Amino acid sequence: KMFHTMTVLTSETEFYRGYEALLTEEKRIREHGFSASELDRARKELTSAMRTAYNNRSNRESVEIAEGYVRHFLDRAPAPGLVYEWETFQKFIDRITLEEIRTLTDLWLTDENRVIYTMSPEKEGLTPISPVELSRIHYKISRTETALP
Repeated sequence: KMFHTMTVLTSETEFYRGYEALLTEEKRIREHGFSASELDRARKELTSAMRTAYNNRSNRESVEIAEGYVRHFLDRAPAPGLVYEWETFQKFIDRITLEEIRTLTDLWLTDENRVIYTMSPEKEGLTPISPVELSRIHYKISRTETALP
């Protein structure tokens, strides 16, 4: 079964506001997709990150290399190496279309594959995160119109 991951980091007192913003953005993506400028910005950010990784490939920490092999061995994740990844990335990054992203969005961003995982400190005076409040926020967002980006 597939699931998607979205993360929100907030101050201790702003969790519910951050959670609402996260769900609102997810709903906006589901309803309107991404714009061409958002795709272009993502391409530039990914290209920069991949170029940095490629250029620094000989300075990688051994733990990072070992983690790749562990994922390969335990999860059967591919381990082609950074040179191959960089070459393949360059071939395909400009071929990704908004339509393909929309198709994957429709598959991944569903209520059925959403897992909500929360963490907060145990601290005097701080009320634990309430599943009831999370449900209330989810219901509110499900009934709200979202604007285009």
